[in-house]
Amino acid sequence: TSTSPPQLVAVQAVHEGRHAVGVGPSFQSLRTDFNSLERLRNRTRYVARSCKETRDRYNQHEDGLYYLTTASGVVYQTFCDMTTAGGGWTLVASVHENNMYGKCTVGDRWSSEQGNNPNRPDGEGNWANRVTFGTAEGATSDDFKNPGYYDIVAEDMSVWHIPNNSPMEHWNLASILRYHTERRFLTLHGGNLHQLFKTHPVRYNVGSCSNRGPSIPVVYDHGDTETTRQLYGPSSRSTGPLSWSPDHFRRPSPLPHLAHQRILDR
Repeated sequence: TSTSPPQLVAVQAVHEGRHAVGVGPSFQSLRTDFNSLERLRNRTRYVARSCKETRDRYNQHEDGLYYLTTASGVVYQTFCDMTTAGGGWTLVASVHENNMYGKCTVGDRWSSEQGNNPNRPDGEGNWANRVTFGTAEGATSDDFKNPGYYDIVAEDMSVWHIPNNSPMEHWNLASILRYHTERRFLTLHGGNLHQLFKTHPVRYNVGSCSNRGPSIPVVYDHGDTETTRQLYGPSSRSTGPLSWSPDHFRRPSPLPHLAHQRILDR
């Protein structure tokens, strides 16, 4: 007995001069939710420098894209985590690797796009400069860095490990690991990742394994030490409660790292 494979039927509908192409008998998925779009579009009216200020000033508690404004008036869009540990976390960067065998090649903005050259020890220098790149929505498909990386005065950070090319609406559920700090350690290191990496630079052949910056205990929001071992291998340094250090982002990983900062309580 044989069965025929299911057939997809493309149907075209015309209404009031507009065209919609659908598969199957229904166009339900193609209908625009104008109420939702209007609600999202209204977020452009919010005036805040961080997701925490947006949460507190406008009573926003939904994860998603929001618009922020720097101290100099630059407006940019980023993802706000409004639920983890009270919410108010601002996505400022993602470290993405789509080819574990192609080190220091085109697209490696956090290391070097011009090869592993000892004559350029800082590579692109993007850990400690104000260059921005990528988009928040595409942060699991490409490297990302926004003005919040250097503009926001923060106290803690969180990191999400998410499979490549995961759509933004699935980040939370798709994540392999999610964790955050609670020691306000950034207040001792300039207030953000930009200042932290100026003090503890990512540089070719610099320092030693015992001098890679502060090591900060973290709280798991998803995953645990065993998940960490599975991700980084049996030689992972996570033998107890996981700690984060600037060296964390230097280690190769098959998953994009999404870095969030949360500002000081004021």
